[in-house]
Amino acid sequence: MVIASLARSQGLDETQIKLDSVSAKMNGRELFDTSVLRHANKKAVFYQFAALLLGQARLVRRGSVTHAFLRRLFKRGQLVRCYTQNIDGIERTVQLSPELSSDTVRGGLTDEQCQVVQLHGDINKVRCTICAYRDGWPPEAIEAALQGRVIECPRCLDINRERSLADKRKRGVGELRPDILLYEETHWNEELVPQYVQADVACHPTALLIMGTSLTIPGCQEIVKEFARGVHQAGGRVVWINPTRPNETRWAGVVDDVVLMESDLFISALEHMWDTSEVEPHSNGGGDEESLRRQTLCEEAKRLRRRNLTSEEGWQIAFDNL
Repeated sequence: MVIASLARSQGLDETQIKLDSVSAKMNGRELFDTSVLRHANKKAVFYQFAALLLGQARLVRRGSVTHAFLRRLFKRGQLVRCYTQNIDGIERTVQLSPELSSDTVRGGLTDEQCQVVQLHGDINKVRCTICAYRDGWPPEAIEAALQGRVIECPRCLDINRERSLADKRKRGVGELRPDILLYEETHWNEELVPQYVQADVACHPTALLIMGTSLTIPGCQEIVKEFARGVHQAGGRVVWINPTRPNETRWAGVVDDVVLMESDLFISALEHMWDTSEVEPHSNGGGDEESLRRQTLCEEAKRLRRRNLTSEEGWQIAFDNL
């Protein structure tokens, strides 16, 4: 079981500059507050930001070392599910599906299942503010968003055309909005996410990896605590992998082992300890340059291992559970 908030591995400087320029018009809290949908100027900035972020996500062709590791866990039959706070959908680059449905509630151990639960939405999708329509961005929606405008929901328009032909009164037409969870909003499929959590706890996982996140969002904290109870009941361990320590008051008795390093460094060291015959190369291009990068990561991980870990015993326990 993995709770993750992972960085991409490729730099996209030009797009980032545009993102920074747009987001500078509002602070982070304002940009992702539900109030942006109620004020025309704020909404325009939010839609511009979302469209630029979409463009950035689409340029990523290869995930990080940690994304590839999640795929390997899946292929080894060891990944019950990954719950992520990321909205970029980069997990798709390693063939892990984030598509929630009532048919994929069972643990994501087959290609037909959902291996990744996106707790905060998916920048690659738009959804209607009225009906259940949710799909990829149509080109006209991207063009409108870049100009700070919105477009009407195509499903709502189709329904109204059908109603008009049947001499029925038209209904309201929703707008297409980015499928990003704003502060104080509930998940678009709030009934299904708890079913996933319950199904995954019932799989009795013996390890929970918390990677690349400080877990400041209350809803995510509760999910982690529920998983941790299940892992402990199964005799397993909860491992925190992040450059900063967990809050001792909040996570005492929940987190067993703390690894103070970036997740990519941890994973590189983990792969070094695994039998190399079991570990598929992080392909998708890169050749010698990629091999050198991974070797450098591994050496850095071993150095940090000696310096930053809570204890040598804790490090070994973390590996033994994988």
